[in-house]
Amino acid sequence: MNLGTKIVQASRKKAVIERGTTESKIRVTVEDSARREMKIKTGRYFLDHQIRQIAWRLCMNIDAKAECTQYFSVHTLAEDLGIVLGTAIAQMYEKRIKEGANGFGCGFGAIDESAARAMVSIEGRANSFIDVCENVDKMEQVEDMLTYDMRAFIEGFAQGLKGTVQIKIETGTDPHHAWEATFRALGEALKKCFEKNAWRAGAIAGVKGTLD
Repeated sequence: MNLGTKIVQASRKKAVIERGTTESKIRVTVEDSARREMKIKTGRYFLDHQIRQIAWRLCMNIDAKAECTQYFSVHTLAEDLGIVLGTAIAQMYEKRIKEGANGFGCGFGAIDESAARAMVSIEGRANSFIDVCENVDKMEQVEDMLTYDMRAFIEGFAQGLKGTVQIKIETGTDPHHAWEATFRALGEALKKCFEKNAWRAGAIAGVKGTLD
């Protein structure tokens, strides 16, 4: 794989993105099609699990293969995967602008004692704001990852998406549940971004009229 980002395929229904650096190799496919078995292999169980949460709430299939090339860094892996997945989502959204799509959305997620919300607006500016309730913020480890790795994924995702991503984990005592609620909420917000909106045909979520 050459260094840099390669758009292998990009349409309103499917995006395939590859990205290589001296630290990682990532390939992501996002496909708006009938539900099928997804192939997600990142080397971290919890990250695999959360990518599946996004796909399940977005109602699109996601395949992801990620590996580190020099040394295994979970932080690098999470951030770089976020960048590539965000890029794939952005490519599909751009292909829907002509016919009209919302481009913004809000989602809520809950599992057991945990609740979270996510807001996304695709306007060409990469921003991420992550507010974690005190209980969860004190918990450094979440399964086979660190909480800072989960933050790194969301920050990378916003970078690839070129959009604003706001996350608020409102309640939770189990870090697994808290972050799973977050990724469910993110998938719900993204699904609303893709909802058809004929009134917005040819326009983006913001009034400036361009993602540039």
